[in-house]
Amino acid sequence: MKINVKYFLIVVAAIALSNTTVQAQEKISFVDSLKREVQNSANVQTQIELQMQLCWLLRNQNPEEALLYGNQALSLIESNHRHENYPQVLNYLGVVHRNKGDYSYALILYKQALEWANKTNNQVQLGYAHNNIGGIYTLKNSYPEAIDQIEKALSIFEKLGKTDGIGFASINLGNLYRHLKSYTASMRYFDRAEEIKIQLNDTIGLLVVKQLKADIFKEQGKISEAKSLFLELRKTYQHNNDIKGQAIVLNELGLLELKNSAYSQAFKLLLEAETINIKIENKQGLAYNSINLGLAYHGLNQNDQAIQKLNKGLLLGNQLGDKQIGLMAYQAYSQVYADLKDWKLAYQAKENYLKVYKEIYNYEQSEQINAIRDKYLFEKQLSEHQLLEERNLNLEKENKFTEGKFTFLKIGAFVLLVFFLSISLLLFFYFRKIQEGKASSLLLNKQNAELIEANHTKEKFLSIIGHDLKNPFNSVLGLSNLIIDQWGTIDDEEKFQITNEINSSSENIYELLDNLLIWSRTQTRSTTMRVEKFDLNENIHQIFEIFKNQANFKKINVRMDFKGEKLVLADPNMIATVIRNLLSNSLKFTQEGGQILIRTEQKADMVEFSISDNGKGILPEDLKRIFEDKGNQASKGTANETGTGLGLLLAKEFIQQNGGLIWVESKPGKGSLFTFTLPTA
Repeated sequence: MKINVKYFLIVVAAIALSNTTVQAQEKISFVDSLKREVQNSANVQTQIELQMQLCWLLRNQNPEEALLYGNQALSLIESNHRHENYPQVLNYLGVVHRNKGDYSYALILYKQALEWANKTNNQVQLGYAHNNIGGIYTLKNSYPEAIDQIEKALSIFEKLGKTDGIGFASINLGNLYRHLKSYTASMRYFDRAEEIKIQLNDTIGLLVVKQLKADIFKEQGKISEAKSLFLELRKTYQHNNDIKGQAIVLNELGLLELKNSAYSQAFKLLLEAETINIKIENKQGLAYNSINLGLAYHGLNQNDQAIQKLNKGLLLGNQLGDKQIGLMAYQAYSQVYADLKDWKLAYQAKENYLKVYKEIYNYEQSEQINAIRDKYLFEKQLSEHQLLEERNLNLEKENKFTEGKFTFLKIGAFVLLVFFLSISLLLFFYFRKIQEGKASSLLLNKQNAELIEANHTKEKFLSIIGHDLKNPFNSVLGLSNLIIDQWGTIDDEEKFQITNEINSSSENIYELLDNLLIWSRTQTRSTTMRVEKFDLNENIHQIFEIFKNQANFKKINVRMDFKGEKLVLADPNMIATVIRNLLSNSLKFTQEGGQILIRTEQKADMVEFSISDNGKGILPEDLKRIFEDKGNQASKGTANETGTGLGLLLAKEFIQQNGGLIWVESKPGKGSLFTFTLPTA
């Protein structure tokens, strides 16, 4: 295929344009020159290439025009049977639709690109198709499918030695782990992508990485670092006339102003972002804008408009199938209704939040992700091993002519080997006879111990069901019957008190069942430990989000005293269960208006976690057996919440399994201090 020199220079210029920060006017002039060249060119392949370039360059500035050129290229490909161009144009069109928030149609286009890449044996576009599909699955919170697709892309790019592809895949993997709130892993992939973008002088790709890193700072509560990076990005996006980038950053800056309670400034920034997103038809951006504008309206005491905006954001999130948007919306609903003292709707929003949270971050999904990741690493190692074997085989062929010299030595070695094997077998059978008697005795003792342990587990299980689970159910049934029978004779305040008690009992039942399920898994040894390096402080922040409304309801001030990262080596799911139970207990047994302090400290080769409160404290006789699995009785919280010793029993087991220690100090009427340690990573 012949391409004229003029077209070649235009393509080179397009690459330079995508990799450098240029004046907005220069970019517009360059795009105009490409448009003129499309009209003047008589070469079909040149027209296709130029229209695909225009589709790519306009994807953020003018999505509608980008689609126009992409579809024109697609028509030329179809009418002239240039099938080899299908994968690239379908990938480009998919990116434009993804940017507009049309995930479903983008996914269709990416899958078509995948199909044509296989048909035309285009490995580069095959890699990009897998990577793009993985990005959509991440946005739809289908994480096992996402990591499977992105790992396939990464494998293809590594085999091809395609550095820019590895950079794109690293960005997608980093974003996936950001969605999972595994910030340490996320930053590791973003750092890798950043190195590649700097190496390739891809400043636009570098902006994407910086934006995602700023998102992590924001989610970790590092507000000043996030704001500084977002302001830098805003200037660059304005400089490049990247209006989608501007909309994203305006929304993020508005959200940071919301966190500082600067509602008027937040409203101004968010309204500007909404205007841009409406213009470019970015549904995802509009969804986030709507939720944040709802919170801004609420801060300005315009609550009708606040609810309308939250409804719009949730509706768009549901249309996109983006559960992260739903999670954000329900959190906002809960906050707004709690401030309005509409406890029923606040509780309903909290329940919906927890339901979506568990759908996104469930343990089984994490297991699938780990399994896929392990499979990828194994296949990579296997491939390297096979390559090594091939090299050894070639070396063996080269040296085969020397084997005759060593034939006699081989025969002698074989005879000696047979002799020693015979002696070894005789000794083995002799000692096995002796060991069989011992093994039978040990097996019998082991089975007897397991039987005793199983019986003890059964008794504990029945005790919990018979006492701890039965009591809150009786409370719910009794109170619900009372409110039904006496509905006409009790006033609104009494109704509120009764429904609040029903709500509290229901939460206790839920918490107990959750702990019971985890505990039963540990007893049957169906829980597999997955030790990894993670940031304990990040883990604490995530868990506190679940309890924030409960703390607000009891007007308890929860303070966190830690800075930076505290990297530990443990199973993050187990440690999350421990922290969840300790924080739940502190909130239960602390009076309204009380104080809770959470701290982490580096102590030699261990990280120490502590949570202290000024609650009701623990009696000395209870303190001695608080971590034991016998004799623990349910105790009432300050708002009549019930609790069991099961959560603390789990805490002790999980901390010990992860190589740490746990202890408690307490004085009745003064409060309690729970502390545990974990190995430093």
